[in-house]
Amino acid sequence: MRTMLYELGSLTIYHSMSEILLALVAGVLVGAIFSAVKLPLPAPPVLSGIIGIVGIYLGGHLYQWILKSFFS
Repeated sequence: MRTMLYELGSLTIYHSMSEILLALVAGVLVGAIFSAVKLPLPAPPVLSGIIGIVGIYLGGHLYQWILKSFFS
């Protein structure tokens, strides 16, 4: 089953729920291991880190959309 996350012009982004859950489980596991070993969490500051990750993700899809729309 595929879940639509968002639509950018004619480009629609899909991710399966299992991909999202697997990423969440992996993140929780890594966070727990780092906390157990008393290491700092391998993550940037909360809000700026989330915005940066979303920006990188959207930028990658925007680049693919531009290539598909204007150069193919």
